[in-house]
Formats: sequence, C-alpha cells, structure tokens
Amino acid sequence: MPERLGLARPLDVTLALYRGRLSSNAIRDLAPLVFEAAGEGDAVARFIIDQQADEVVVMAVAALRQARALRAAVPVVLAGGIFRTSDASFHARIRVGLAAAAPRAEIRRLDVPPVVGAALLGLDALGLDGLAAARLRATRLRATLVDEAIVRAGTQR
Repeated sequence: MPERLGLARPLDVTLALYRGRLSSNAIRDLAPLVFEAAGEGDAVARFIIDQQADEVVVMAVAALRQARALRAAVPVVLAGGIFRTSDASFHARIRVGLAAAAPRAEIRRLDVPPVVGAALLGLDALGLDGLAAARLRATRLRATLVDEAIVRAGTQR
C-alpha cells in the first residue's frame, strides 16, 4: 500500500500521516485496498477491518445508550462509503456486535446521499405540498444514480 501513495515503506506512510503530508482523501482511497487484501487472507488487513467494525458498534451503542434506546426497535443507519463493501465478515461483525447490546435494533444501509434526508426534513418543516415532495424524490433518484456512477468511475482508476 505504501506504493499507492508514492512511498517506500509502511513506516513512511505513518510518518507522512503524522506530519500532515497525506490528505484524508488519500487515506480514504486506501479502504477498498484494505478490504481486498483482507479478502485475500491478509491478517493485518483483516485486523484493521475488524477494528473498524468494532468502532462502528461502539459508536452506535453509545448513541443508542444516550438516547435510552438500547431495548427499542430502532433503525441504525450505516452511512458512508465504507459500508458499500461486500465484505460479509465486516457486516456480520457489526450485526453481531450491535445485536449483543441492542437486540431489537434494525441495521439499515443508507442508499442515497445524506443530503437527501436534510432536504426532505426541510420540506416537512416548510409544509410544502405533494408536488414539491415528488420533485425532490425524483431529484433523489437522479442524485443516487450520479453518485453510483461516480463510485464506479472511482473504483476503475
């Protein structure tokens, strides 16, 4: 992976990260490679992915605890590019971890850009009619398709 960043050794990646020489985009773009390496049996990559899944569980459980909803049937929405992975172990680890603390929680993956939810809440707050909401939903579909096209183009680099 250091080679993908134009570096020679893993230590160089760490140093570049701590010295602010790597952008968050460069690091983010490594996630698919880590999932790929884990799928090929790389133990370090699997450890990284397991740690990420555990962190997701910790954050979700903390939010549910704060909302006093650990025993409620509430949705837990997984939003972000990392959740687009098809890595079954990653998703299973989140499912098992969440079920241990909040057995009635329902895991859902966000299938639209997060801004759509904000726009829908804005429409509700404004009390706009059905036509405006229908237009927004059509825009939502268009945005989803564009977003998916961008993701596919990014993985074909």
